[in-house]
Amino acid sequence: MVFGVLFFTACGTDNGGPVLPIDEDNCLQANFTSIHQLISSQRCASSGCHTGDNAAGQLDLSAGEADVYAQLVNSPTADSEAVSDFPMRVTPNNADRSYFFHIMAEDNPTGSSLGRMPPGGALLDCDIEAISTWINDGATQAP
Repeated sequence: MVFGVLFFTACGTDNGGPVLPIDEDNCLQANFTSIHQLISSQRCASSGCHTGDNAAGQLDLSAGEADVYAQLVNSPTADSEAVSDFPMRVTPNNADRSYFFHIMAEDNPTGSSLGRMPPGGALLDCDIEAISTWINDGATQAP
């Protein structure tokens, strides 16, 4: 029993939520379609945080894929505390300057009163790596 707990703790990031073991079947692909389907529409928009006219951070992730892409890539960060370090939500070829990546990868991200996103359930380390790879590879919309 202790081995199982240690295995799950070591293989994922708990962030106060459920931890999944790193498993190729559970990981995002490093393309926008995968990221949109598994994070934006299932994890962030379904919680009611990033939906509609009053979406958190003025980011409506419940919109269609093309609209979400337009809201993320080369789109200004809406958080005034973060804008000096992260002027764009996604800066193609530079995950380190992309607020979308920062807010999901850092434990205490600049500008987030809720901590790492999404609240209540962490992304797998491999998912964070997929987001970084997608951004660093140019953040294209096509898979």
